[in-house]
Amino acid sequence: MSVPLLEEVSHPAFPRVAPHLVTTEQELREVVSYFMAHPAFVLDVETTIAPTPALNEVLWIGLATYGKVALIPIGHPHGPKITPEFTAKEPDYSTVRPYANDKTGTRMTKPRLVSVTHPATFGPVPRQLRPDIAFEILQPLFFSGKTIIGHNVKFDIMSIGKYYPEMPPGPFEDTILLTHVLDESRPDYALKPLITQWILGAKARRKEARDEFYPNLGKHVVEEGLYDIARYLAKDVFYTWTYWCNNRPRLAAEELEEAYYLECALLTVLLAMENTGVYTDMAVIEAIGRQLDADIRMLQLEIWKICGEQFELTLKSKLRHYFFGPKSEGGQGLKPLTYTEKTNEPQLNKAVMEHYADSNPLAKALLEWTAKHKLKSAFVVSLTEARVNGRIHTSFNQHRAETGRLSSSGPNLQQVPRPKKGADKGTQLREVFAAAPGHKLIVADYDQIELRCIAYLANDPEMIRLFASGMDIHAEAASSMLGLPIEVVGDAERNVGKQVNFSVGYGASEYRVAAITGRSVEEARLFIERYFQRFSAVPGWKERELLTALRRGNPRNPIGEPPYVVIPGSGRRRRIKELMSDDFKVRASGQRQAINALVQGFAANIMKKALIDLHYGLKQYAPDAHLELTVHDEVMVEAPTFQAEQVGAMVTHYMQGVTINGRPALGPVPLIASAGIGDNWLEAK
Repeated sequence: MSVPLLEEVSHPAFPRVAPHLVTTEQELREVVSYFMAHPAFVLDVETTIAPTPALNEVLWIGLATYGKVALIPIGHPHGPKITPEFTAKEPDYSTVRPYANDKTGTRMTKPRLVSVTHPATFGPVPRQLRPDIAFEILQPLFFSGKTIIGHNVKFDIMSIGKYYPEMPPGPFEDTILLTHVLDESRPDYALKPLITQWILGAKARRKEARDEFYPNLGKHVVEEGLYDIARYLAKDVFYTWTYWCNNRPRLAAEELEEAYYLECALLTVLLAMENTGVYTDMAVIEAIGRQLDADIRMLQLEIWKICGEQFELTLKSKLRHYFFGPKSEGGQGLKPLTYTEKTNEPQLNKAVMEHYADSNPLAKALLEWTAKHKLKSAFVVSLTEARVNGRIHTSFNQHRAETGRLSSSGPNLQQVPRPKKGADKGTQLREVFAAAPGHKLIVADYDQIELRCIAYLANDPEMIRLFASGMDIHAEAASSMLGLPIEVVGDAERNVGKQVNFSVGYGASEYRVAAITGRSVEEARLFIERYFQRFSAVPGWKERELLTALRRGNPRNPIGEPPYVVIPGSGRRRRIKELMSDDFKVRASGQRQAINALVQGFAANIMKKALIDLHYGLKQYAPDAHLELTVHDEVMVEAPTFQAEQVGAMVTHYMQGVTINGRPALGPVPLIASAGIGDNWLEAK
């Protein structure tokens, strides 16, 4: 039985393909034989809704390659839809009553009309393959070494991986990554918006046109008829395949193949990390939750006492009154720092609370309450809900940051707070992430990797000398800026050097430097002047990079052909139209974005290469150890206790040994990584 042809589209590169609904073992074997004769294919699955792919149930498998689309139902609950769900006004006879003034009791009121929703009706469920049989027949294809393509292919691979003893090996390609490399500033990488814009063009702006052309049934699979989902899945795999075929050649044309290959190689590593997950200690989560509840309650009582009444602390209007209102009306009389654009009301945000925290008890209590409330809701609750079989399986995103840095979601483990000096041990969330019994965690991070990238990119002889000799660049910067001998530079002075190192390198103005160091603008201006006197190659490097970026853009079409920088280590582009703005502030912002992209993107590429090398190094030399997490310049590895020291040495070896084109990634600037070992994240680092 075949699904009707896909509707015709105007795109000239789209061939007509008749998707085939596969319902017998013989048909599926013929499909596998056809696909095995081609080097690549698209995979897409439709599943039940679950918090992680490890817990969902695959209901459909869709495949596409040259000239063929195959749709394999293996558990769809409905047959063809006969009538759709509809709502109608119908009489409710339970509302009928005798008229109050009718003594005979024979006259009755009319029934009220109420809205009644009638569910869709379906015909008998057609024959489908059993999941175990389907996956057995498909195994040679999935483990053939053919390139498997998907749109968020990690989800599809993890969904089918649980039906086998191990994950399919790949290689994998992803049209999300393809799109992000070609257009890193795109606001939406979901398949439906991507395809509708690509095919419909201007018509895609109309919701009616989008819904008619490509209705989104993916989140309602079990509520739709079998043939409705067949047509929907056919579009998914067909358009993914066609998009890949049409757009992949652009990589070579735009010199972006290296960036894409790096992301695809990393995808395999991230897939393994997501599948492994991070072990978490539920007792610690519960203890932190109890401590936070107690702290939140005490701070709430303190705030109520200061304000003189009890109210929900999420009520901004109340808080604004007590914060900024005159003392004669019970307020604190604090001066607003900024105002909202629409209503011109005083803004009450973290920056304002931090500004007044040292001098005002309400600001201090409210700042602490907000922080602890966020910890409870954003981390303790989400970690508890996301825990599966004792582990958290976060999803790593390769397409969320324009510079190419990784992020994570479901939950976001990239924002687990770092431990603070003097903070309560009972609220240190990194203690939650632990080693499984019989194991240890190895946590390693790079030492000042972004500054080392600046030293290499600028080819600054003084920076290179300091790093190559192992000297403290923050203390040295402080010595130069403050005019002090290096031997008298203490922690406070070194912190000034550190703040300026991480701000001036990216183009911070004297006003920004004054704000972050707590010095006057005149002092900040002198700091910057002395900084560039010592590290004299940095300004020239930045100027050259910005001029080169401008030459790559088209001033007559800055949006369509914007200036861009090329990020070392992969050739990824960061397009920045603001560099051609007539507005000085906008242009200055674009310049900071450009330098930031070069440095952060380069550091991110080094980390990606380290993760790939480390993943395969562990597989070869320590197969019982595995990567679990990466957070910017930090990695977490779980290893058997007896092997922890050996694996720790391996981790730093691979992190420090990253090469680009066969040479050390930073040339004469050494990459330095340090590792700690412990029973949990907090203890290890």
